Amino acid sequence: MRAPLPLDPALREALAARRDALVAAWRERVLASYPEEALRLLRRSPDPFSNPVVHRLHEATAAIVDLLILPVAAPGDLAAALDPLMRVKAVQSQSASEAAGSVLLLKRAAADVLGDACSPRDRAAIDEACDALMLAAFDAYMRCRDELHAIRLRDVRRRVAVVLERFAGTATEEAAADDGTRVPLG
Repeated sequence: MRAPLPLDPALREALAARRDALVAAWRERVLASYPEEALRLLRRSPDPFSNPVVHRLHEATAAIVDLLILPVAAPGDLAAALDPLMRVKAVQSQSASEAAGSVLLLKRAAADVLGDACSPRDRAAIDEACDALMLAAFDAYMRCRDELHAIRLRDVRRRVAVVLERFAGTATEEAAADDGTRVPLG
């Protein structure tokens, strides 16, 4: 994170007092963005072994909200908090706008949770903070997509190398067969 998110201490306190409600409201919005059939699977259980996607979502949303509430965070904390959420989105092949846009759902969740206690000035501050989060989320998503592409490229190269080794072995066997020696193929 380049600088603290632009929230004044009173707004941070109001958000901190409603932290659990804010995390739950944001999680619900992120989950609701999934197609109905996926949503049924995702809502089954937050157990990390039977439902790792929801588990990562739970961890990431809580960590990101905590960073929103904290007055100062260490460099790299924001990227570390966003990484699990963006990694899931990247693996699911969501577009960059869908993935980063899930962070923008925090704006509405915060406004709903704060209700009448959210002044226009507070709403503008929350919007600015969420916009900064969204830009960082976009960067995190692109890093994850780059990693996925590198993994896929290594896999393709490995597969091509195996095919070439088999082809080279077959060519050697055919050359030996032309010399009058019979080499079994396969």
